[in-house]
Amino acid sequence: FGHDSFLLKNAEMNRIVDGFLKAGDG
Repeated sequence: FGHDSFLLKNAEMNRIVDGFLKAGDG
């Protein structure tokens, strides 16, 4: 169970969510 893997996945999710919010905003 890699902690780094979790952080990487979390950062990836944040990026996807951010892009989703920006797309919905525009």
